Amino acid sequence: FELILVDDGSPDNCGAICDEYAAKDSRVVVIHQENGGLSSARNAGLNRAYGEYISFVDSDDWIEKNMLNDMLLAIQKEHADIALCDIDTYYDECYEGVRYPNGESIGNSVLTQEELLDALMTDKWEYVVAWNKLYHRDVFSDLRYIEGIIHEDQAIIHRIYGRVKKAVTIGQRFYHYRQNNAGITRAKISIRKTDLLTGYADRTEYSYENKWFSLWEKSANTYIFWFLELYFKFPET
Repeated sequence: FELILVDDGSPDNCGAICDEYAAKDSRVVVIHQENGGLSSARNAGLNRAYGEYISFVDSDDWIEKNMLNDMLLAIQKEHADIALCDIDTYYDECYEGVRYPNGESIGNSVLTQEELLDALMTDKWEYVVAWNKLYHRDVFSDLRYIEGIIHEDQAIIHRIYGRVKKAVTIGQRFYHYRQNNAGITRAKISIRKTDLLTGYADRTEYSYENKWFSLWEKSANTYIFWFLELYFKFPET
């Protein structure tokens, strides 16, 4: 087991706290780098990781203690490439600490690649985001997140699933995802929001190349929807 902490140019005392943990436990590895954003931090961790399996936890989220253990056991039992779990969305004090479940459970199941792609077409968070999963490292052999964009998980998840022959889902809320007014996913409309189109454009092209025509049609329609949605939200200037 290794815990890789990426200090992505943090302006507070996070870097020093990470170093304190590394001094206490040899399994903790710290990477200090200039601020490059979420994708840069994930890529730095991927480039350093030696483990057979990889998982991501964003800095303001938290996970259940048994998450990695139970997901690993499920992968090994089914000889799968990836495991996914349910998500619990919660809000910080500006939302009075109210917690909300993220829709219906994904349940306990074993999915083929085709079934996984069908699930991706629903755009249900559990199938799109980077952080409620345990991946075999081979999935990321030559894949990295696009740096400098938001919605970076949308831009790569279809390519990840292109390397997955079998997946397991676990219907337990192991991952607790925090949202707040300052988060990038809730930011006001800006040109960066068009990064969402980058992901759907690549998904459309990649689906066509692989003859996943159902996903191709859904991705193309979703691209058009978000293009129009964003177009009419931008000010005329």
